[in-house]
Amino acid sequence: MTRKLYSMVVLAVILTAGISFFYYSDHKKDIIDTQNDKMDSMYGDIFVNLPEKDDQVRFDLIKRNFYTSQISDFSLVDENVWRRPEFYPTWERSGIITFTDHDFSRWGIHGYGFFPSEESWNIANMDSGDEFKFQSWFHTSWGVETWQGIQLVPIYDKELFDVSIEPNLFIIGPTYPQFDIEWTKLIQFKVTAKEPIPPGDYIFSVAVSAPSKEQENEWSWELLDQYTDGKLHDDIERCKSESTESNCDDLILQRQVRYVQGGMFTPSQLFNCRINVQ
Repeated sequence: MTRKLYSMVVLAVILTAGISFFYYSDHKKDIIDTQNDKMDSMYGDIFVNLPEKDDQVRFDLIKRNFYTSQISDFSLVDENVWRRPEFYPTWERSGIITFTDHDFSRWGIHGYGFFPSEESWNIANMDSGDEFKFQSWFHTSWGVETWQGIQLVPIYDKELFDVSIEPNLFIIGPTYPQFDIEWTKLIQFKVTAKEPIPPGDYIFSVAVSAPSKEQENEWSWELLDQYTDGKLHDDIERCKSESTESNCDDLILQRQVRYVQGGMFTPSQLFNCRINVQ
């Protein structure tokens, strides 16, 4: 079984006449350090909720090995690597600017995606009951200030396969003005063959739908309670059961500012996996 990953930056290792290739050039590192200093001065530690890197060199090596397809089981990537925005390919290009040159005339409400957004697997054969697993990360877009309720729905040939996604119902947190630790999640896919699979290409994709009204109601009140430090707990508990009271209007508005349902926003291409059965 082999794998190819697309929509990723591929890093080449170059050796010339005893000169080693470094992941960052000194000039690029100086630029990033300057940007980080600017972000710290404006926002404090934007990564305060995220796990610390054990070691920068180890972080860069894991990132390089992943980008060059040397890691096929994504669950082997350390959590203090994949929870850091620096692991993701668009952070330097479009993530940092949401802090260093933020557009305060706009409010980041929706936005998410998969990384990687496309995967390809080659499989020698698939008999009835055979299964394989693969992973991707589902993350909030840069500059989003809300918590988003997500329900992932697999799209596939139901006559030939069973597909499960874990987790498939969850909340992802904001990426502005600080990163919530749940801004990104490792998603596990399991594909099981219902019968012997004929040779050919099979496409698996994912749609995002709205969680149930009951689930959304529960999440939105919990988030409001959590991020008002419990100061409004009694009022929230009353309004949860008597939301028609006029004095609940303000709390409901605050709740809507904190939480949105992710099904309201769907990119044109969210995730595709091509399985080639040989």
